[in-house]
Amino acid sequence: MNWSLFCTIVLIITMVRVPSPANNYDALYNRADSLYSIDQTEQALGLFKEAYSVAKSDEAWNGAVDCLIKVSYCTFELNKSDKEKNNLKNELAFLLRQKNIDLQKIANYYLAQSYNFMMEGAINESLVFLEKTINIYEKNNSNNKNVAYAYLNAAQIYLRRLDYDKSLNYLQKALISDSTNTHTASIYVQLANYYSLLEDPENTLVYCEKALSAKPDEYDKADAEAMSAVAYIEKENFKKAINLLNNSTSFYESDPYSRENLLRNYLDYARIYLKLKNVKKEGYYYLKAIEEAKKFAPVKNRETARVLANYGDFHLRDGDLNSAIEHYQLAMIQVFPNFNELNINENPSLKDAYLESWAMTSAAKKGSALLRKYKLAKDLNLLLNASHAYDLSIACIQKIKESYGTDGAKIYLSDFGHSEFEDVIEINYLLFINTKEKKYLDKIFSVMERSKASVLTEAIQKNEALILADIPDSLLQQEKNLRLELAEINTNIKKEELYEAEADQAYISKMRSRSVTQQRKYEALLEELKNNYPAFNSFTQNPDTPTLSEIQNYLAKKNETLLEYFVGQKNIYLIKINQHSTNIFQIPHTDFWNDQVSDYQDYFRNSAAIINDPDGYFSVSEKLYQQVFPFDTLPEKIIIIPDEALNFIPFDALVASTPEQANFNEAEFLIKNHLIRYAYSSGLLTRSSSEKKQHKKMLRVEPMFVNRERGQAPLYIRQENGSNIKGMQTLAGAAARLSTFKEWAPQCRLIEFFTHAGADETDFAPRIEFIDTSLYLPELYAMDIPAELVVLSACETGLGKFEKGEGVMSLARGFAYAGASDLVASLWKVNEGSTADLTNYFYQHLMAGSSKSSALRAAKLQYFAEADSDEKLSPYYWAGFISIGPDAVMDFSQKQWQWWLLAGALLLCIILWWRSRKR
Repeated sequence: MNWSLFCTIVLIITMVRVPSPANNYDALYNRADSLYSIDQTEQALGLFKEAYSVAKSDEAWNGAVDCLIKVSYCTFELNKSDKEKNNLKNELAFLLRQKNIDLQKIANYYLAQSYNFMMEGAINESLVFLEKTINIYEKNNSNNKNVAYAYLNAAQIYLRRLDYDKSLNYLQKALISDSTNTHTASIYVQLANYYSLLEDPENTLVYCEKALSAKPDEYDKADAEAMSAVAYIEKENFKKAINLLNNSTSFYESDPYSRENLLRNYLDYARIYLKLKNVKKEGYYYLKAIEEAKKFAPVKNRETARVLANYGDFHLRDGDLNSAIEHYQLAMIQVFPNFNELNINENPSLKDAYLESWAMTSAAKKGSALLRKYKLAKDLNLLLNASHAYDLSIACIQKIKESYGTDGAKIYLSDFGHSEFEDVIEINYLLFINTKEKKYLDKIFSVMERSKASVLTEAIQKNEALILADIPDSLLQQEKNLRLELAEINTNIKKEELYEAEADQAYISKMRSRSVTQQRKYEALLEELKNNYPAFNSFTQNPDTPTLSEIQNYLAKKNETLLEYFVGQKNIYLIKINQHSTNIFQIPHTDFWNDQVSDYQDYFRNSAAIINDPDGYFSVSEKLYQQVFPFDTLPEKIIIIPDEALNFIPFDALVASTPEQANFNEAEFLIKNHLIRYAYSSGLLTRSSSEKKQHKKMLRVEPMFVNRERGQAPLYIRQENGSNIKGMQTLAGAAARLSTFKEWAPQCRLIEFFTHAGADETDFAPRIEFIDTSLYLPELYAMDIPAELVVLSACETGLGKFEKGEGVMSLARGFAYAGASDLVASLWKVNEGSTADLTNYFYQHLMAGSSKSSALRAAKLQYFAEADSDEKLSPYYWAGFISIGPDAVMDFSQKQWQWWLLAGALLLCIILWWRSRKR
């Protein structure tokens, strides 16, 4: 062998750099992972960072993401500085700009971040990353245990926010996604928790059994037993509940990761002994829970807040108001991040309102206890403190509501917080009585307004924003399609649920899964519109409630008086506003009030009730008049914003005094001397619609059902008013199809229905009938109907389920939601013959130049004047229709068309002249 050649080869080999294990990515990563697995987290973090640097240098981007996931776990576990946590965001942003990045790995990073924030108790930040994770999974149609885990954890957070619809849909999606059944038991436990919070013990037990049958680990087994115990507490089977609590408590006490669940168990023990009236044991478990909370959660924690607030309730029941308030103060400290004040005279700032249900609840509990203390001590400072606490609670409610994507969730929260609105009104009523300062009247009015039609207002505002924001037609069509698809899915779910025990649960689950996907797409589109179209973002900002001064200016234009009601559990409040003054009235909510309203409603159940008992009717009517109008003189022109059962009574048909002769002709019904119209809220009443696109078409829908199509009764009396309006087009008989109406509706300024409709208690939603199908309320919400006026000449179009804080879920509200300005709707199953007469008269006066409400009143008075018998003057026949909305005159002139015709003729002459010159 050539020795010199050998030496040269050796020299070359030694000059070649061989990667050392310390610089090799795999070696670094594996070594770091080994250290991490034995809790050597600080050393592991350093090596993971080195491995990350190597992966970046080699442009091994997917490996870099794997490292970044581990770096994030270590960073959070070691409680590193915010600067280091922000570095993670910067590095991720860098990786996202690289090509060929595996989005599934990015999803895994987001999932890790969500877990980290969850462990810190930062659930809002956790949800942000969960939603980012789910976005990637949705786009890739992924189904695996990580997908199920993401949906499960997001559902838990939505449950804590009281967004029950979204939580249920996410749990159903988690079940479908869990292809390996890894999380099935946990999902069933959370479904049990969902039904437990809805106080549905039967379904709670059903899902606990499913969880126990799904091969649960020891954690899920203990959770299922604890949930079962809650159900048995509701069923008052305390022996079984205690046995189940004992089983789960035994596990929780032995497991360091189950301390929050242990707190819940102690509270459930206390609840049992509350029901058993064993005060000593109840107090024992509260103290045990507080002691445990100090051990495992020395920092702020919502479960600790829950324990403290419940212990405050314990003292409140015992009459110890000071201790109750002190514990509510401690609860507030636990849930408001920047608040640590033990002094009960201090509250967090309104700008610190927090997205947390126990923040809302603890502040309200403090306000309630302060109000009770004021009634004993008569110290105005207690009222002022209570007012601030409630303001904070309502600000938290608004914060939570803004996070919701569905109307159902927002309506539920309005209902949930309705008692708080009542207490705020009472506090400011007492402050006004004691000080006579107008600012407290302003506050009462503002709270009343916020307790009414907020979801409807937001919907109308969003619909107008879509019209006014100059958004491309393609995006507008995309938004419309998503709305319609969501409405169809939700309608199908509701229809199937009507079958109750026989309902196809697999189909419902599938529909809920689709609903999640479509809802997420819709919310993402709205977010895109807000980000890319500043006008849309501006138009959709939360509307301010009008001030008393603004309302007074509005009322001065027509010399009207506004009567706005708030019906609470303890009192009814009425605020009376005209251009010169504002008055507030407090009416005790007694059984007498309930009886008068109920008795009055009963007279409109059928056509014979009033005719058979006119004396009884007039007596009840007079008593109710005295209840709803607690002042001396009734103004001539009245706008009524009703609440609760007052939504269902015809104020037109009340009498101030019983006539000497019990006949209808002599009775001084309010309609004879007063013009009464209705509104959903003052904000909607005064909202300008002048910027809406002006449409020309007028449409009448009259299926008639002469052959009893779809089992509907024939409508024999054909109204003639349609032929009296020039340009009115009719969809009659077989032409009255829903699909045709959907094509026409967006271009119409006037729409009239002469058909069947219904809102009885067995329906899941009000519906209006077409020749081929029914239009249900959820579908109506998704339509575009920017009409000046919709006349619903059908039964019960103003009826539906009443939702506290929002109003009646009626067809009339549905048309308002879809964009209609003014509505004429019915309050009961109206008579076919009198309806035909009233609508004919109504159009005569409307075309003569009367406003909508004036035309309806004139129609009723004309009906009254032309009735052929006293029985036909019964309020049942004429009082059923009401006018809702801003109220205005409709222009039926054809001048605009004549000007267009003249302009067209002139243009044609010019073209012909130019062509002749050219020749």
